[in-house]
Amino acid sequence: MFFKRFFASPAPKTVFSRDLPGDEPAALRAEFRRCLDRDGGTLASHRRLERLVALFDDLSDAGRTAYADIVATLNDTAAKSSGERYSRIEESEYFGRASTKMAILDAFEPARKRLLAMISEQAAGPGLLDRLRTIGPADLAAEIDGLASDKNRAERA
Repeated sequence: MFFKRFFASPAPKTVFSRDLPGDEPAALRAEFRRCLDRDGGTLASHRRLERLVALFDDLSDAGRTAYADIVATLNDTAAKSSGERYSRIEESEYFGRASTKMAILDAFEPARKRLLAMISEQAAGPGLLDRLRTIGPADLAAEIDGLASDKNRAERA
């Protein structure tokens, strides 16, 4: 796994059309997953997430609905297999990288909650979360509301 990441060439940036037709929802889900896995490092993941947050404004209504559905169903896509998780934990033990140590903590928090927290930290993130709250399913809206109340509690403390 270490050598694979060390010698791999950077993945090309994915371009999305306004309606997210065909296999583009799967590609968008993969991009979100890459952000969650901090693929390419923290800075690369941050920049990737900036692009994905900005993408929402460029989408049509159908594309925005698909985007919200993808975010809403991130918990439904099974997290990594136990073998892959073990590999990340073992890598953190041997190489001590901060991103792989974070993988241990990530295993205990749902993917959607982590993604929403990452989005909220972006400059355009709060506006995106407000729009996702209105067009997404009720459980997504509840989780966004919970994230906002957690942030308010943290600011008061």
